[in-house]
Amino acid sequence: TCAVDIFSAGCIFYYVVSGGKHPFGDSLRRQANILAGTFQLTCLQEEAHDKVVARELIAAMISSEPQTRPSAPVVLLHPFFWSQEKQLQFFQ
Repeated sequence: TCAVDIFSAGCIFYYVVSGGKHPFGDSLRRQANILAGTFQLTCLQEEAHDKVVARELIAAMISSEPQTRPSAPVVLLHPFFWSQEKQLQFFQ
């Protein structure tokens, strides 16, 4: 389904921004954590603007509730993908 694709994209997105980590932990506990909806976005804990914005988006994408995950068009409209100029205009 589209919700599963968004979940997978969220995991890949985190993998890329974290430098190779999985939001649901190591391979031994990963499946259990996915089933429990237990994830950690530890590489995004800094309060840097881009990390805060990415953390919110990835958390929504890997939500344990498939119906609450954003659609692909909504993901692409997320502020994370805005240019710096557009972000600045928004905050002004």
